[in-house]
Amino acid sequence: NGAIQQEIGLQVALARAQLGFALHRLGRNYEAIKELRMAYEKLPTPSILHNLGVAHQAVDNHPMAVDLFRRSLAGDPLNGNGHVRLVQSLLALGQKTIAEQALTRLESLARAHDSLKEAERTTRALLQKG
Repeated sequence: NGAIQQEIGLQVALARAQLGFALHRLGRNYEAIKELRMAYEKLPTPSILHNLGVAHQAVDNHPMAVDLFRRSLAGDPLNGNGHVRLVQSLLALGQKTIAEQALTRLESLARAHDSLKEAERTTRALLQKG
């Protein structure tokens, strides 16, 4: 039955996403990346993209992390941690001007969404240090 197969596929993708995040928490980031990629193929969500970005950031693959955080934020612009991590990776790449532009976008969003105020403060602090 097609509906049952589809449901099983989604459950497997969710399990892979959870496994990928757990592997990241254990510091096994290359394994995490593999699991999260496979999860994303079946279940393309902003949260899986975000976690994939986090794993890439952990192995200092900042160009890939920037791409993943941008794509994740396109689908979930209210992910405060995604904004902070995007700026972290941009600064790691020496792209302070682009990081400042990311803060400007975050400030604009934070005016309408109080949930982003802490991310805005954290991002501003990162830029003052970097």
